[in-house]
Amino acid sequence: MGKLYFGGPLSVIKDIITMGFQPGQILRHHLLDAMLDARNAVGLNRRFRPAVLVLERPGNLQVLHQNSNADITVLANFLPMASEILLVKIDFSAPRLVRAAGTISPLTLFDMGSHRKHSSCKRVARVKRVIST
Repeated sequence: MGKLYFGGPLSVIKDIITMGFQPGQILRHHLLDAMLDARNAVGLNRRFRPAVLVLERPGNLQVLHQNSNADITVLANFLPMASEILLVKIDFSAPRLVRAAGTISPLTLFDMGSHRKHSSCKRVARVKRVIST
């Protein structure tokens, strides 16, 4: 059993852990290729978190089709046996560079909040200004 890698936004990886892989998604043999996939999926949008899902090769190899050395296409739905998730850091001054920023377990992914800006803090500050004047 080997390891396979899938790179994409953290929200997509959360969906994959809960609902499984869909046909047409691409898995990689090499971590660097998956990190580049994650960077390309997010682009330069700072609101999305690029990540790489590390998973064990499924026992039923009929759900996968190997296209080339680094590409494996998913042919049928299957739930992955995820071992860890690598968070990817993009250097926005040199966007071609990526590096691993840390690791999280798949279970802690569900405890993490979404990466949204909360406007409630701004409302509270505005209310305080109105009251003080």
